Amino acid sequence: GEPTVDHPDPLGIQLGSKQQSLGFHTEEQHEAGINLSGQDPAGFYSFVSEIGGLPPTNIPPSDYSTNIEYIVDIEDSTSKYAQRVSDVFNAGKNIANYPDYDLANQLKTVARLMDGGIKTKVFVVTIGGFDTHVNQVVDSDPKTGTHANLLLQLSASIVAFQQDINELGMADRMMGVTFSEFGRRPKENENAGTDHGTIAPMFLFGKHVKTQVLGTNVDLDLVTQDDNDLVGLQMDY
Repeated sequence: GEPTVDHPDPLGIQLGSKQQSLGFHTEEQHEAGINLSGQDPAGFYSFVSEIGGLPPTNIPPSDYSTNIEYIVDIEDSTSKYAQRVSDVFNAGKNIANYPDYDLANQLKTVARLMDGGIKTKVFVVTIGGFDTHVNQVVDSDPKTGTHANLLLQLSASIVAFQQDINELGMADRMMGVTFSEFGRRPKENENAGTDHGTIAPMFLFGKHVKTQVLGTNVDLDLVTQDDNDLVGLQMDY
């Protein structure tokens, strides 16, 4: 799309991953997305500005002309978006203290963009490492190991972000949700980890989220013996 007076910002912005989230794709459309890394939107603007030389002003009819025109249009609109993102970032601020985690840095950028007046509705941030086939826990203690460390990063980053949003006066305008592209199996493997499966929790957070648990505890009698996976889903995200 092209920035307009009423919609000067991208509908969605992804941070923290060079691979575009499937949430930004449809069955027919596979969009080019703006992806910011760290607190450096100006770096994104510089990167976009350096792609190739000047776009061709006259594209002769050919088998490729439509594709070339599309690429030129995307680069032009992305450059305009990039300048706008840099402007709102520079106009914004953070108040809360964030821990030194990559996820926290992404959320810090989101809060600053929001404070700067960005009108983007959806932000996607990323934390990896949950593919815990090995060393998910240490000595069968769920408070140790890879998974516990990842949940610490997740929770501490969200707490800092929510505090920042509160202090910036934007708590009424924000709600967050966590989701994963894959789940796990309920029984551990032989490497103190779990393999790919269908079970995964989702967390919603924000001022207007009602505190409750949706769904019931998993019935482990429904786990198959042959592949150790759960039969039947309560909620198919």
